[in-house]
Amino acid sequence: MPEEHKTIEYRSIGGFEIRVTEDGKKYIEGYAIKWEELSSVLGYYYKFREKFQDGAFNDYLNAGLDTKFLVDHDTGKVLGRSNKGTLTLTSDTTGLKYSLAIPPTTIGSDAYEDVRSGNKEYISVGFKATLDDWNEADENNVIRTVVKANLPEISLTAWPAYEQTTASARSIDEAYKEYRAAKTPEPVTGSESNPNALEEQRKDFNNLRNKIYRIYEGEK
Repeated sequence: MPEEHKTIEYRSIGGFEIRVTEDGKKYIEGYAIKWEELSSVLGYYYKFREKFQDGAFNDYLNAGLDTKFLVDHDTGKVLGRSNKGTLTLTSDTTGLKYSLAIPPTTIGSDAYEDVRSGNKEYISVGFKATLDDWNEADENNVIRTVVKANLPEISLTAWPAYEQTTASARSIDEAYKEYRAAKTPEPVTGSESNPNALEEQRKDFNNLRNKIYRIYEGEK
């Protein structure tokens, strides 16, 4: 499936820090994703665990594409952007590290207070996998490895999106459903596999009909 048609997926991680420099600038920093760490069980109907391969976002970062840092996945509340220099993303041996310079705006001040007070304590990563690998050797422990992915969004939020409702858990199923659909080809009929099959079938029918007619005429 082309990347532009894929559904954006959200994964959350807790634990980050606020850094205040001597000149009073404030930063939110931490790891958005840690490589090779297995998640808890995801999904509703299609259950699996997930990990990100080391450097999964390297192609996206090297291409200089934009990642927006939002509040609660609200595109109207932008705290920073990677192509504007207000959001720094670094892929190291541990994971995907980010550093957000909190802007001196109302939205920025509110976000800072929410983090400082503990009202918002998670980072939610919005990604689109462009290459993944599924290990189904153990049907009770299916493992998805995200090999390469794009990163359109990171969001500050109060909770991990995928832990809240069955509806959001079901949305995670889409990744596995896409894989299963790609793995199982559509059944091909004879006429689809051979463009001349239908014409050949007609000839066979006509020959059989003529043969029956000749036999019938001979018995009269």
